[in-house]
Amino acid sequence: MAGSSKADKRAAREQRQHEREERAARRRRTHGPEGDRQQNLIYLAAGGILALVILVVVVGVVMTVILPPRAHVLTVGDADFSASDIADRAKYLVTPGSGDAQQDPANTAIDSLIGQEILFQVGAPMVAEVTDQEVRDAIAQQLGLSVPQLEETATPEATPEASATGEATGTAEVTATELATETPTATPAETGTPTPEATPYTDQQYADALATFLRQAPIGRTQLEEIIRAGLIEERLEEQFRGELPESGDQFELLMVQTDDRAAAQRLIDAVRGGADFAETATAEGILESADAVTELGWFAPTSLNERVTPALQDLQTGDVSDVVEDSRRVGYEVYFMVERTTDQPYDEAVKDQLARRALNDWKEAQEATVGVERDLSSGEDQWIRDQVLDYLRG
Repeated sequence: MAGSSKADKRAAREQRQHEREERAARRRRTHGPEGDRQQNLIYLAAGGILALVILVVVVGVVMTVILPPRAHVLTVGDADFSASDIADRAKYLVTPGSGDAQQDPANTAIDSLIGQEILFQVGAPMVAEVTDQEVRDAIAQQLGLSVPQLEETATPEATPEASATGEATGTAEVTATELATETPTATPAETGTPTPEATPYTDQQYADALATFLRQAPIGRTQLEEIIRAGLIEERLEEQFRGELPESGDQFELLMVQTDDRAAAQRLIDAVRGGADFAETATAEGILESADAVTELGWFAPTSLNERVTPALQDLQTGDVSDVVEDSRRVGYEVYFMVERTTDQPYDEAVKDQLARRALNDWKEAQEATVGVERDLSSGEDQWIRDQVLDYLRG
């Protein structure tokens, strides 16, 4: 029995030794060269995944932050513009609340910059040079500073935000509604008391007023000066075209009403064509509060109207009413009444202004082919510009 017990103990010790050797062998297999390779593969896989994540983030930043503002969008003659340039102009144009700039900021800004470059590259040599002092004085006046030499010409007061000038509207068209709401040119009041001589602005006043404006504006000083310079060139070109106009031509006098009720507009048209009074019927249909509220657009030359309203008005004679016309934003309707149509009537000053503006717009449009305009706006760049404008409007 004793020998058997010793044999059992010896067998147990040998079994434990064998188990220890097996565990050591497993550890060697795990932590040996092959185990190290497995561990390295795990580390490499984790590192690769992390690198891929970082790469995706970097690519996203490049594609959405770095590349879009630098992307080429427009060439006008020898001038190139990036998406960032377009976004800056779009933000400037929406400042005064331009409907076109808010609805289609990229293309509205592109049209503005095309108009500006045509004025610089083609228009400037056609008129007297615009000096730096004239640009400075124009900015000073629009900032509300006293500029006696400009005040003597009775230039209407404006602010830089609202005064994008002709170039900022790019391909702006002259419409009956827009002409009816134009700000008339101011004229000095005639009084029996001599007007005190205005004190010119000082350099410090100009610097302070300009700095205040630029802190809130979406453009810099150079861009503002370019906009104002282009506007002054445009004014001189428009005056030049004005001087080339004939003294008389065909004209008509218009009334207009606006409504968001197409059915009411059609009932008005049917009633007037049946002999009813235009303003009184518009009141009866609830389009106007009273007959006195009808919009008196005044006199126009047929060629001064844009393509939106021309088809509805070109064949009307005295006493005729137009068909329903969609308004410029396609959210309402307009109906026009021809008060009187004449032939070869002398142009008054307002009609000359209309014709000169239309001649200028037609000239700028024709120059696009001469200068060479290349648009390269992708859908991604268009969205990026729109996002920039929305962020700006949200403050």
